[in-house]
Amino acid sequence: MLIDYIQLTKPRITWLILMSTGVGYYFGIADGWTWAVLIHTLLGTAFIASGTAALNQWWERDADKKMVRTQDRPLAAERLHPTRALIFAVILSTIGFVELCLGANLLAGLLGFKMEYL
Repeated sequence: MLIDYIQLTKPRITWLILMSTGVGYYFGIADGWTWAVLIHTLLGTAFIASGTAALNQWWERDADKKMVRTQDRPLAAERLHPTRALIFAVILSTIGFVELCLGANLLAGLLGFKMEYL
């Protein structure tokens, strides 16, 4: 069951997002960067990206059942209950939002929230 929750987060896609975030942070920070803020930024982004992936699978679970490529996803294959997956996704996203707000800055948290829910 733990592997199903991990699959909900789409770790390979999250990894690509984190690499882009790290590069963007390095080139985008104007007044010098710190390891602490970079780590908080990456952690918050990882949680938000993982929550987004889980929310996407929750939203698309019925369509995923119809496609051969996606039939074995945890929700489409009914290995996880949709309510538990939704709660998991919201918790991940909330942790990411708080991490970005407190560890990076409010704007980063709000942008992460906007990308998540709009």
